[in-house]
Amino acid sequence: MSIDYINNESITVLRRLALLHFCYSEFGAFPDIQQFLKKNRLGVSTRQLQRDLRVLEQTFGVVRIADCDGRPSWTCPYFEDWTARLQRKGRAVSSGKPADADDSTIRVDCAAGREEARSRAATEKMMRVMLIVEMLPSEDDEPAVSTREIEAYLTSRGFVVTRRTIQRDLEFIQQHFLVIGEQGRGRQQLWRRVCIGDWMDNFEPRYPRIDFERSEAVRRFLYGKVQSEPGQWEIVDRARVGSLH
Repeated sequence: MSIDYINNESITVLRRLALLHFCYSEFGAFPDIQQFLKKNRLGVSTRQLQRDLRVLEQTFGVVRIADCDGRPSWTCPYFEDWTARLQRKGRAVSSGKPADADDSTIRVDCAAGREEARSRAATEKMMRVMLIVEMLPSEDDEPAVSTREIEAYLTSRGFVVTRRTIQRDLEFIQQHFLVIGEQGRGRQQLWRRVCIGDWMDNFEPRYPRIDFERSEAVRRFLYGKVQSEPGQWEIVDRARVGSLH
């Protein structure tokens, strides 16, 4: 399955989750990682991929190693490291940085500051998503949990979130994980996992697909716009015309 569109932050989260999953299953050299993302329509610039890998190294247990020729590869032998870091730091995650971080530096580069803030927000969303999936019950004899219980759990882990933020996280989780929602009492929604295991066992991403009809460049290539009269345009179906010859 695939999806037509998700916002930029969700794209970043999906890409980093896919990268983390990829690095856990095998060693990935940079060209292999680029090819993996391209294959799943999550390709980004070399610079952005380097930033993503740094985030995964700093926070999510990915390590960079060099082969005998000195070429770097990335792997994730301890993917649970990120939860240990949350506990060890004892930080309020909503701030986006460790409690002991130095705030004395005045930031001059506003564009870089905005980029860092967006990356930090995506990292926090990624953490929330992983925590939510892992806290959901997976056994039939365990009661499903409510959105209120999820909110309380995230609060206990140092996140400050609104109910709407959790709802958006759950929408993302429903798209990319083996998670189901159940109707509780009244309008209450309850949640559980389909599979036993951690978030990786329940990760089933729906990668973006190319919508050819919405892509202006693709539409121009396939159909072309031929001006038959001043101010008027005739659509020529190149695919159909080609099939007639």
